[in-house]
Amino acid sequence: MLNSSSDPVYQEIRDLNFCVLKSLLRQKLAYINETYQEKDTKNTVTDIKNYIPKLKKAKNEAEKAHNHLNLAVYITQETMKNPFFNLNLEIEHEIIQEPNDHILEYIESLIGKDEPLHLVLKLL
Repeated sequence: MLNSSSDPVYQEIRDLNFCVLKSLLRQKLAYINETYQEKDTKNTVTDIKNYIPKLKKAKNEAEKAHNHLNLAVYITQETMKNPFFNLNLEIEHEIIQEPNDHILEYIESLIGKDEPLHLVLKLL
């Protein structure tokens, strides 16, 4: 259900930071809601005929956006349960901003604690 070829929402959000994702999905859902409410302003047959494809597109995107929002909320909740997540995130920011010896000591401590290899390699 969630793949790049049939999901226009995924194409928009695939490379976004998780901090930006929630607000973008809410904006998308607000736009979709506005599109649904737009039906009340359509009075002529031509207006309605032109509006139908837009409504179908909005309905399709609404389903996908809700799926992504629910998935993002679930992932966020599960991630926050991990006690090392915020610490690792802080270390990642330090690596980008100004690398120092503290970072290497932290990575060495992860190795000493036998943390998963993919986590250590990611920080390296």
